[in-house]
Amino acid sequence: MLVGHFAKANPHVARVVATPRAHVSFFGPHAYISPSMVSKTDWGPTWNYRLAQFEVDIMLEPGNEDRVIRTLATLLEGTEEGGWTVERMGPRYADLVAHVVAFRAKVVRSSTRFKLGQDESMTSFQEILAALGDTPLSRAMREQRD
Repeated sequence: MLVGHFAKANPHVARVVATPRAHVSFFGPHAYISPSMVSKTDWGPTWNYRLAQFEVDIMLEPGNEDRVIRTLATLLEGTEEGGWTVERMGPRYADLVAHVVAFRAKVVRSSTRFKLGQDESMTSFQEILAALGDTPLSRAMREQRD
């Protein structure tokens, strides 16, 4: 199940009312991998990525906006002191939350696709990692190889 909210002015709301089935994609770390990153002259360019795709049935849940926003804020900000809470917004929160509608999306199908390398040698792989530096993509590539 995915939960979230749309701005009421967003055209997604009318589309969900008309056709609740949707496709949702989440891209993880991704980047263009240039042949200039490797010393092998016949190596070609590629794109490395992580992708999760979901087919969902979306149900709008008017009246649940506060609960959804608080839940998302807690998940994203944590519960430690200093994390953002709706209370920090004061009266402005009520003004803004009035312009969104909560939704719940039931997952019907899911798939993942990862392409975190092609046919590179260990030398080329290490050169690509060095060119990328310490990034989410380089960490994902290392995890995939381990």
